[in-house]
Amino acid sequence: MEARLKQLKKTRNLRVKKTSQVPSCVTIQSNLSIQLNTNSPRPRNSLPADQPQTGPENSPHDTCEVSAAIGELLKSKSEARKQRKLARKQTQPYQVESRRPLICLAFVLPFLALYEVGTVLFSTETTRSGIDLWFHQALQQFGFDQFALLPLLTIGILIGWHHRVGDLWNLRPTIMFAMLLEAAGLGLILYCLANSLNLLSGGTPTPSTALDLSTAWWGHAVSYVGSGIYEEVIFRIMMLVPIIYWGEKLLHDRKQAMIAGVVLVSLIFAALHYNFFNPAGNQFEVSSFSFRFIASTVFCSLFLFRGFGIAVGAHVAYDVLTQV
Repeated sequence: MEARLKQLKKTRNLRVKKTSQVPSCVTIQSNLSIQLNTNSPRPRNSLPADQPQTGPENSPHDTCEVSAAIGELLKSKSEARKQRKLARKQTQPYQVESRRPLICLAFVLPFLALYEVGTVLFSTETTRSGIDLWFHQALQQFGFDQFALLPLLTIGILIGWHHRVGDLWNLRPTIMFAMLLEAAGLGLILYCLANSLNLLSGGTPTPSTALDLSTAWWGHAVSYVGSGIYEEVIFRIMMLVPIIYWGEKLLHDRKQAMIAGVVLVSLIFAALHYNFFNPAGNQFEVSSFSFRFIASTVFCSLFLFRGFGIAVGAHVAYDVLTQV
């Protein structure tokens, strides 16, 4: 009996010993988790447990990089602004500045406003220039019956020309004042030349309307201002430029294309002043046709070598001087 009790006690102790040596599921799972956490690499931005972990946006290194990038951006903008100011301050010679489309537009705008306002204040049959009426009648064939189309077309052409060449938006009043003096001088020279040629051909000086400052006189003067503007727009910009462009493509020589364009446009300009093309024109005369042809070649040359503004100013000055 005692031997049997000892054997049972020994068997029980052995079972307890084996049970204590076998790990439980919880123990295995916890040990595996510890081992995996020990062998896995630490995340890039992870910090030890005793230090607070911050996100990427709060990283001191990233903050320095963002600050440096902002500083470089502000510096580049500042440099670009300085370069633009420097480019505006770098003035070109008067011969180049006076040919810029924006300068020409600013120079022509007062004449354009004077003509359009004058046609309202001195509204007579002769206030509208012949070229304006002729262009208006041509547009009526297409259903356009507004006199404002031609001034808007003039402004639009010059602004489009300005964008085409990529010019700056800066103006120098001194340049426009010098252009006014040059245009007035050229108009006076052309006026004296016309009277000299007329006297040499056995004629009389160019007739002029008395300076009575009446409504009719101002109406004629306003009409001549419009003729000087719109004749240059139509014959020089809308005719001469395309003829030279296509002539250069056909002849492969810009100089020959320019000569051909000037001759062709001058012939058209002179012919349109007579009644066989223009119902409101004059009776054909060889002397007046020759002078108008020569005058057109002068205005074409001014347009090509001195710009649109000088050509308009000289044309207006000559036409108005015939009224004085």
